[in-house]
Amino acid sequence: MTRSVPPPSTARLSEALRQIIAADADHQPAVIWGGHALRRYRNRLFLTPASPPALKEHCEWRLADDSKLDLGGELGVLHWSPQIGGLDAARLPDTLMVRRRRGGETLRAHRRGRTQSLQHLCQSLGVLPWMRDALPLVYAGHDLIAVGDLWQDARWCVADGAPGFGCAWRAAPILV
Repeated sequence: MTRSVPPPSTARLSEALRQIIAADADHQPAVIWGGHALRRYRNRLFLTPASPPALKEHCEWRLADDSKLDLGGELGVLHWSPQIGGLDAARLPDTLMVRRRRGGETLRAHRRGRTQSLQHLCQSLGVLPWMRDALPLVYAGHDLIAVGDLWQDARWCVADGAPGFGCAWRAAPILV
């Protein structure tokens, strides 16, 4: 799909480029005009909506083979998918909670790995900072068990090689 974006004025574009080039390497500058923003992350420029999509505060998701959860807006749909080594459905409650990040979340992405912060996992994968509020965090009670189809907490997974379930995220936005 092709979308036209009205360019900023020459003065605004010059100022945007100056700010983006002058910003420290560890900053993610954003220059907004109209409904758009010019952003920099890891030495790449991105043209994005001024207000990136964000997941609603929280919603419930029933655990069933055919259960789908429409995340709204341009965020896609979550559904359960059988997978080897996935989440252990027998240990999960009938209803899970899906919400956006609040900060400080942790997850053990690998059985023999250590628990890591969601922030560190996102940085390691290169998830765009302005898209991190779009990530659907799946909870069983107070425990974070999955982040969309990116990570599952190994503590909630079946043994290696055993059948389990995973979140599949259809029509997900571009995150990296």
